[in-house]
Amino acid sequence: MKILTLDEAGVRFGGKVFRSMVFPAIVVFVAFASIGIGLFVNYWKDDAPLWALIVFEPAVALFLLLMFGMVRKGFKSTNWLMVLSADEVLIKYRSYLNCHLSRRDRQVFVMKVDQIGWVRKVKRKEITFGMRGGKQTAYLTFLDIMLAEGVGEDAKEALVAEQRAREYRKTWYGSTRSKSGDYPVSVKDDNILRVKMSWVRPGVKAALRWFGANGVEERPICKEAEDFTATGKDKKQMDDKILTLAMGGKKIAAVKLARRAYGMGLSEAKNFVEGLIE
Repeated sequence: MKILTLDEAGVRFGGKVFRSMVFPAIVVFVAFASIGIGLFVNYWKDDAPLWALIVFEPAVALFLLLMFGMVRKGFKSTNWLMVLSADEVLIKYRSYLNCHLSRRDRQVFVMKVDQIGWVRKVKRKEITFGMRGGKQTAYLTFLDIMLAEGVGEDAKEALVAEQRAREYRKTWYGSTRSKSGDYPVSVKDDNILRVKMSWVRPGVKAALRWFGANGVEERPICKEAEDFTATGKDKKQMDDKILTLAMGGKKIAAVKLARRAYGMGLSEAKNFVEGLIE
């Protein structure tokens, strides 16, 4: 398996392209824009107090700015996750939400079809800590790609490097770190690349059909469930849970779990999670 930069991989396009869906972000943007406009109109009609306008309008505006950025990135050429072309499979492990990071970074796995042992669909249920210590449940869909010769240390190190990647920007109010915590690709059991297919089109069924047509075995659907709010039996099991959350792009949930499991302060828990990733 090769690891390429975005420019090196770009010349290989021409097959079935899988992209993250922009429509959900557009729907949310329109919904919150309607809320903001409605609040402003109600204020002018004297149906809403001034304090409501002062408190809620900035929050709505900030959220709209965030959603607009997601929509804008969704229409860029960098919004692709996987390309199935001839005898090659390309998987971009850098999220399209981080397209502002350097194109010179390695961010694409390239493998031959004959290197793949089997593929399968994964339906996963995850329970994590939500707001104010409550629980929240997520239902996710993945594509597992088993590599006959294993994922390899280079690929694992590349995924860790992606977690560490940062871009520092100078603004009028100081230096900031700008990066989304979305990581669509992970490693499972040393020989499986797990690709997040939730809100991706054409979808996991189309990917499975393509692999089947190209001679790759399709394994039965794998159903998983994990409660990240439950305490592990020992420290290693607890650390593995925290690391799984962090490597899946859920660093806030990982920090909350570390604080709950080990009684750490916020800064201590953040450093602990970063240490596990390294």
